[in-house]
Amino acid sequence: MSKDTKKRLRSKYRPKGGSVPGMPAVAIDPRVRRECEEEGLDPIDWNIYFGNMEPSKATCDDCYERRNELCAGGREPIKCLGDDRRAQMRLRTAR
Repeated sequence: MSKDTKKRLRSKYRPKGGSVPGMPAVAIDPRVRRECEEEGLDPIDWNIYFGNMEPSKATCDDCYERRNELCAGGREPIKCLGDDRRAQMRLRTAR
């Protein structure tokens, strides 16, 4: 293999992420990040379920799980993501 090919392959398969290993490079809106931190929520977790929608404007129907019929719904999003039992369930299913 030539040096040029090795260089292209190296750059193609270089991990894309933040400065912390294992941390995804997620572009979270600063307003969303600030609101999440004020509410005591993890901004990355919020971004997974609601995208860049502000917590004060989000409804249960905007959630990823609700849209894909993985959740019964009917809860306030901030309380739902802040619930400790719910967080443990998300950690178990993420394995």
